[in-house]
Amino acid sequence: KGPAAELRRSRQLVHVMTSAVAARRSADVLLACGATPACVVRRAEVEAFVAKCGALCVNVGMLTEDRLEASLLAAGRARDLGVPWVLDPVAAGGSPARLRACIELLNLGPRVVRGNPSEILALWDAREQTRRQEGPEVGGRRGRGKRKRGAPRADAQAEIDAADAAAGGASAGAMEV
Repeated sequence: KGPAAELRRSRQLVHVMTSAVAARRSADVLLACGATPACVVRRAEVEAFVAKCGALCVNVGMLTEDRLEASLLAAGRARDLGVPWVLDPVAAGGSPARLRACIELLNLGPRVVRGNPSEILALWDAREQTRRQEGPEVGGRRGRGKRKRGAPRADAQAEIDAADAAAGGASAGAMEV
């Protein structure tokens, strides 16, 4: 019983927007878990696929202008429909353009940000810098004053600890979204 059993029972359609390199592996993992994968990246189709899906995963590993546009469309549609989605901000701090793209996606409200510590810190620092420059209300969130770099707020740390315990301590990274 539980989420894995429910996924196998429902055969949920999961829309994965990732690189061609990772698409096959992502699809294989989803199939092994009992989900039905869709790896659509064409701008003209992504919104229609998101409307039929139970979840969306956006990986920015091989980001191009077309993929960014398609990802923004898909994430916006997921937000509008209440479809949970995951942002995988691969190498978020690798370049200013990549970081801006990741922040644009982050502002569309992913349910989960899956990243390594350097990716999470790059997003956190960029978001905090934006909050300091633009004032207390940015992205629908209230600024919470200055906090030591990388230090999560107390309730966010409690959420991270609970997720770690539920996952057997296997979470990669988390941040307030």
